[in-house]
Amino acid sequence: MRAASGYSDGRDGYFPAKELFQQANSVSLHGALGTWMGRSRARRTDPPVRGLGGSQGPGRVSGALPAASGRHTLNFAAFVAGFALVACALTAGIPPVRPQPIAAKLEWLAAHGEQYDTFFIGSSRVHRQIIPGLFDAEMERLGVKTRSFSLAADGMRPPEDELVLERAFASRKSPVRFLVVECNPIDSDLSEEDKGTARAVYWHDTARLMRLWRKCWSEAPSKPLGSRVSRVWKRLRQFPSHAQHWVWNNVRLGLGNDWLAQWVFGPTQRDDAREVGEDGYRPPKSGGQMTGGVLRGYERQLAAALKTPALPDAGDAESQAALASKKALASRHGARLVLLSSPVLRPEIFHPNNREGITFLDYSDPARYPGLYAPENRCDPGHLNVPGSEIYTRLVARQLAAELTAPTTTPR
Repeated sequence: MRAASGYSDGRDGYFPAKELFQQANSVSLHGALGTWMGRSRARRTDPPVRGLGGSQGPGRVSGALPAASGRHTLNFAAFVAGFALVACALTAGIPPVRPQPIAAKLEWLAAHGEQYDTFFIGSSRVHRQIIPGLFDAEMERLGVKTRSFSLAADGMRPPEDELVLERAFASRKSPVRFLVVECNPIDSDLSEEDKGTARAVYWHDTARLMRLWRKCWSEAPSKPLGSRVSRVWKRLRQFPSHAQHWVWNNVRLGLGNDWLAQWVFGPTQRDDAREVGEDGYRPPKSGGQMTGGVLRGYERQLAAALKTPALPDAGDAESQAALASKKALASRHGARLVLLSSPVLRPEIFHPNNREGITFLDYSDPARYPGLYAPENRCDPGHLNVPGSEIYTRLVARQLAAELTAPTTTPR
């Protein structure tokens, strides 16, 4: 489940571009396939034509139907091949859609990235709960000098985070000390609110599409058979929507408006430092505390969680493969991969199967970390407020500083 904020939070500069993408039904896979199949069916149901075989067949002499079907198949194959060639040309020559605030963060790092040695990435539970400046100050107090930056964004989950990391580190030369990633399984859901937005389109490249395809078939063997079959079927029904967003991404749909604006008005000057700061952090949307029914509901959830702790869940094989890819990326840049299980109440906690070379920081236990779950430190049941974020940030810094002095400690 995505963070409650979704993609379309105006404060983060996410711009819904549905009016651009939803007008492109002509490139929809659903539409293209449906039109082709519909024409094929129409050929089979045309009324008989007198004088051309009488009662022999639907509108043409015997033997013509296979030839017509073959032509339609060849035409469709030619369309797919032509589309692939055009998409390759566009992909090679035109930058992809890059929504805010992610574009501003990547552009900032392209100019200043070598100054940083520690990176955070994840959903709003990282974007608004890990404070890079406070983290650096706490690390320095503990004798470790770091300079950290948050690549996180509200609603960011795998496989989107993988693409952002690849682009952020594409031209990096300096080594990285820590790569801190929120530990989540692959999310194959696209909500109706997110579909057709620039934020949903930009991360649907070929590598991410193939990961989502493998995710369709990847199920944890510990789950009941009926549940596994149901989940596979659900993801297969969702996959055409991902394929449609992949098409939109590869034809660079929606960029014409930007080009026209630049041609008429000239390049837009944007102050990246003002948009993302120097550390990529955004404070919680609400700095207050829970009240009323929200507070009472949370207190009931907390009491239940204290009685019945969350169970560890290794998830599916493809989600574990995504973690392995992040570990490999961290290793290529000399970094230690740190996986965070965020402080939120839930029945199951996703964790890495293989923890060799990984630091796993699990903050899911309210009995072990009562300060993170105290109602006065939360702005809603799923998120910390500013005082809670400060407690959380200091906890992460202390455990990572200890990791440097004891790199072979038992995984948490």
